[in-house]
Amino acid sequence: MKSKYCVQALAVLGFLAGSACLSHATVIGFNEVALGTSNPTIGDVAFSAGDSSSFADAYTADFWSSGNPYLASGLDPNSTYDTFIMAEISGGDLFSSVTLNILAESLLPTGTTFWLEALSGGTTVATSSLYVGDYAYHTMTISLLSGFDTLYIYDDLDDGGFGEYFHIDNFDFTTTSGQPPVPEPATMLLMGTGLAGMAFARKRKKS
Repeated sequence: MKSKYCVQALAVLGFLAGSACLSHATVIGFNEVALGTSNPTIGDVAFSAGDSSSFADAYTADFWSSGNPYLASGLDPNSTYDTFIMAEISGGDLFSSVTLNILAESLLPTGTTFWLEALSGGTTVATSSLYVGDYAYHTMTISLLSGFDTLYIYDDLDDGGFGEYFHIDNFDFTTTSGQPPVPEPATMLLMGTGLAGMAFARKRKKS
C-alpha cells in the first residue's frame, strides 16, 4: 500500500516540476537603474510614457521616499490616458500576473480611480480598478493565465480633465512562455515512473 502512495506522489511531483518550468516571479524595485532614468528598461520589462525626449516620460525618483526609488508617471501626448505608465515585456515571455504598489501624488479635486489594463497583441484582455482617496500606498493586482504582453497603468481624469500624477513601486510579476511545457528528461522519467507504478498498482488491485 505504501508503494502505491509513493508512486502517486512521484507522479504528482513530476507534474509539478514540469509546470514549474513555465513561470517564475520577479520583483522590480526601481533601484536597478539610476535616479532620474527616463523610460527605463529593467531586465525584459520596458517602462515608458509619453516621449523620452521631453518631460512627458516616466522616470525614476525618490522625492516621496528618500532612498527608496520608484517610477513616476508620465504624460500621454495623445491625451488617451493623460497620466500613465506602460510596461511591456520582451524576451519571448508574457506576464501572467502583476502586483504593484501605487500612490497618488495629487488628488484633484477629490480622490481618483486607478486602472490596470492588460493587453495581448493590442487587444484588452483584462482590467482591474481601485479607488483611492489618500496619499498612501495601495496594492493592485491583475492576472491572466493565458498571459499578456503589455500593461497600462493610469487613473481617471478629474472634473478639469486632468489625471493625477502618481508613482508605482515593487513591480512584482510572474511570467509564462505561453507555450506548452517541454519536460526535461529527468522530469519525464519521474512522471513515467510514477504513472507506470500507478498502472501496476491498479492492475495488482484488480487481480
